[in-house]
Amino acid sequence: GASDYIILVVFADLMQRLATTAPGVSFEFYPPSEAITPMLSQGQIDMLILPEDHMLRDQPSELLLDEAHVVAGWSGNPVFERGLTTADFDNSGHVAVQIGIQFRASFAEANLARAGRNRRVEVTISSFAAVPELVVYTSRLALMHERMAARAAMHLPIAYAPLPFDFPTMREVMQFHRTRADDPGLRWLLRELKAEMSPKR
Repeated sequence: GASDYIILVVFADLMQRLATTAPGVSFEFYPPSEAITPMLSQGQIDMLILPEDHMLRDQPSELLLDEAHVVAGWSGNPVFERGLTTADFDNSGHVAVQIGIQFRASFAEANLARAGRNRRVEVTISSFAAVPELVVYTSRLALMHERMAARAAMHLPIAYAPLPFDFPTMREVMQFHRTRADDPGLRWLLRELKAEMSPKR
């Protein structure tokens, strides 16, 4: 179980490496939804990668990565050239991500709500990967994972800046069923994922 954010920033490069080093391994991904955590509890999936805030408290987990959030938008948006302010953030239209049919708040949305920040959401979507396409050539902003913003900026006219207010770091964890904790295949995958996220020399 993994979001399209995790698939892009973790698995896309890992899959290229494993195509050579582990060509016989196959993967099947399930998107985040209200049904995904019960699937882990019932042993229907091998692993769930999700923010620590959303993980199951009765199953083991290991840290995969820490992720900062940034404010992203079209590189032609003047707020990035002059320096993004809190007023710019509050007064701009935004693209927001909600997860699942019942619209569970993403990490970013949940923490904005906790901070009492009210912004004008003009577009709501369930895909993190689609957000960059929805801000280019507009004045809209989006709260994005820094790794995803950097990846999008390689292909699109995207600019991004630090948030103009304090915001918590997101911790993404790899969670698995306690009966699988010593499974050799699962331990191998955990090692490969951690290696992918380790600083490259």
